[in-house]
Amino acid sequence: MGRIIDSCNGLVCYLSSLREIVICNPYIKDYRKLPSPSEPDVTNPRYEYDNYTYCKYGFGYDSKTDDYKFACMSKYPGMSTEIIVYSLIFDSWKIWQDIPYELADDDLVLFEGIFYWVEDRSEYAETDEDIGKVISSLDSGVDSFTRYALPQHFKKCIGRIYVCVLGGCLHIIGNHHRGSFSEVWVMKDFGWTKLFTIDKTSSGLRCFACLNLKHSFKNGEILVQANSAFSYLYDLKRKRFEKLVFNDCEVFNSCAFLGTFVSPNNLGTSLGNAAGHNKRQKVSHVKKMKD
Repeated sequence: MGRIIDSCNGLVCYLSSLREIVICNPYIKDYRKLPSPSEPDVTNPRYEYDNYTYCKYGFGYDSKTDDYKFACMSKYPGMSTEIIVYSLIFDSWKIWQDIPYELADDDLVLFEGIFYWVEDRSEYAETDEDIGKVISSLDSGVDSFTRYALPQHFKKCIGRIYVCVLGGCLHIIGNHHRGSFSEVWVMKDFGWTKLFTIDKTSSGLRCFACLNLKHSFKNGEILVQANSAFSYLYDLKRKRFEKLVFNDCEVFNSCAFLGTFVSPNNLGTSLGNAAGHNKRQKVSHVKKMKD
């Protein structure tokens, strides 16, 4: 079954049931199918596990390079993690193999040219301090990986965590183990500042719902997805949820979309041709840590 990965500046990134990636603009009815990174190497032991690959994806606009980028993070059973990033302007792939990072809990988020994701390090932690989740990132422009520690109490009382972009800032939302509260924090100067808490029971939502913030609107409402399924509008002032319904049907897996004239086929074509088409570049990882 296909699904929408994300939307940005009128471009929608869609994953088909055949695992094809399509970037389309429904407003101008234009689309572009991304090329395959490479032909499969049947001599590689990874190939026999192809049907059991776990993948997470990301798509967005890189303001540093005026480019749109797509990322796929994958992990084969018993093997290491890799990330591939596609540039729509250069029409080329870049790959990081055997990186010492676990597969993301959810899809990746692109913010100011850097992909962010939630990483659970518990399974392979060497010390008690390493147990728990962190926010990890990849700056594909300078081949740099970084980990950011979460607020300390997250390890004890927070279950599912999502990373998101709201109002031009990077946010995280942590859902309490007991289910009744969700905390929203914003990153400032590489640290976290708490913004507000959502009391799900008093807001008209079932307490066990895990919330992910998808988009913030100027009127103070936030598009929220609960349990990776149902969509709601959350009124930050009134602290109430309203379930999204279209033609008497509940809305699933929604994303914000604004119609534009941006074409996925006309993004720096001459620059892309100069760089060469469908290249696949291997990069050795650079590991950094921030507490």
